[in-house]
Amino acid sequence: RYGLVSAACYNVYLHHRSATLTAPRLVTTVAKCFRNEDHYDGLRRLHGFTMREIVCLGPREAVLDHLAAFRSKVVEFAARLGLALAVQPASDPFFEKGGGRALLAQLFPVKEEFVHAGELAIGSLNFHRNFFGERCGISLADGRAAYTGCVAFGLERWIAALLETHSNIDDILQRVAEAAS
Repeated sequence: RYGLVSAACYNVYLHHRSATLTAPRLVTTVAKCFRNEDHYDGLRRLHGFTMREIVCLGPREAVLDHLAAFRSKVVEFAARLGLALAVQPASDPFFEKGGGRALLAQLFPVKEEFVHAGELAIGSLNFHRNFFGERCGISLADGRAAYTGCVAFGLERWIAALLETHSNIDDILQRVAEAAS
């Protein structure tokens, strides 16, 4: 009956259960998330962490446009903060290695990560196709299942990346204020 969520966006799909969308919908959410990792490393990898997400529900094209727009926005914002990010294909840790969904994700990539310093994923772009639309009964006006996708940010990981890049907290705060304006 109760559980710990591994991603912030799940509540969005449950909230829209049985909804019919007449236009694409953008929703932002934040949640404390939990994952059982193979190791933990300060702010870089925590058992419980804060995730902010921007979710798009709607037709396939609208969701793909949402993800493409945020792909460039996140890289540009990070550069203004002095963080060089690489965008790399990734797979969800929720899929059993060697399982059917893991294989499908390799054949048709649905996730990219924003990677700092070649190793720390501080965010991701996730295209769920119509998975949540079908499972939660979220439909488009024409009756087809809605597509969903989200841009996710691990807030503690962003802090870790900033602290590793800039040793002075005042410098970090100034860069964040300038980048956000």
